[in-house]
Amino acid sequence: MASFKSEKINLHTHTCFCDHATGTVTDYVRSAMEAGLEVLGFTEHAPVAGDPISCNMFVRDLPAYVKAVNEAKKDFPIHIFLAGECDFEPILANYYRDELLGRYAFDYLTCSVHLYFDHDARRMCFASQSKDFTRYLRDYVARYCCALESGLFLFGCHADLFRASYLPWNEDAKAASRDIIQCAAEKGVPLEINARGLERDKVQTPDGLRYRYSTDEFFAMAAENGVKIILSSDAHDPAKVNDTAKCREMSLRLGIGPCGCTIEDGRIRI
Repeated sequence: MASFKSEKINLHTHTCFCDHATGTVTDYVRSAMEAGLEVLGFTEHAPVAGDPISCNMFVRDLPAYVKAVNEAKKDFPIHIFLAGECDFEPILANYYRDELLGRYAFDYLTCSVHLYFDHDARRMCFASQSKDFTRYLRDYVARYCCALESGLFLFGCHADLFRASYLPWNEDAKAASRDIIQCAAEKGVPLEINARGLERDKVQTPDGLRYRYSTDEFFAMAAENGVKIILSSDAHDPAKVNDTAKCREMSLRLGIGPCGCTIEDGRIRI
């Protein structure tokens, strides 16, 4: 079994296979090697039949994505993993298990909740861009916890994304955070401090100016509850594949020792 420290890994990486990232698989691998990374996980936004979510990879591109990552595994001398980020819906659990982990032999999956159904707009909207997320907060928490309980995911991505739209750190925000964090602790699923949350413009809240997500309050609570924490660049540009400096500063400030990973017989664990 080989062990790798946090600063040598990035397990959340996107590519040009989604519509909002740049760079090929090879571009990211080369950038990772230049940055001194030893473990790189590709987690493209997993496609869904019918392609209802435009920011995800299209279904037609899934075989090419799998081929590109598997070829990179053979061509480069670092540990590379084929994975996907799943915008979790309970009805898709069998698809994640049977198709992505099964048929396409993904090495691991990660979970997130980006979307919600806005009853006024009568369409799916981004949880990070809502003007009134109050009535959708409970659904966000329920879906995130369902993902953590499914046993399908290596770790949870940007679990506090709801804070981009739900601005106050009030009793409802604390309760939502506590539910997700306690579920992660009980199920042993790590959560990530996401670098993209720390690179975007701050938002003015009733409690002052703060980052939209990857927030101190959430991750201090996570650490207090014994949740494993990893640091991820969530890179959408090869130049940012190891751009986790702010994540490390945050973890140091909060007294969090971020996790690395182990690899044994081709399987990765945090």
